Amino acid sequence: MALSDPSVNLEAWQAGNEFGNLRFGLGARVQCRIGEDPVTGWAAGSIVKLMYREENWPPDVVAPYQIQLDDERLIFAPHDIDQVIRAEQ
Repeated sequence: MALSDPSVNLEAWQAGNEFGNLRFGLGARVQCRIGEDPVTGWAAGSIVKLMYREENWPPDVVAPYQIQLDDERLIFAPHDIDQVIRAEQ
């Protein structure tokens, strides 16, 4: 299966090995799920950090990406799966 196949990343996430192969690199243009609506709940932005952490998180918690949205907000993607973050369309 290709790395871009969402089932590969979903299976890796379910197995606890999600961060072995990140799909996006720094500067990649992506869309992030920020709302409940599966059609309109997406916002475009760029990857600004890989393996993102916040100081107050437990030591074993990491997010695969930090994203700067086009509206200047900084968010993170908690999982590297198409339901959370996808290539810009």
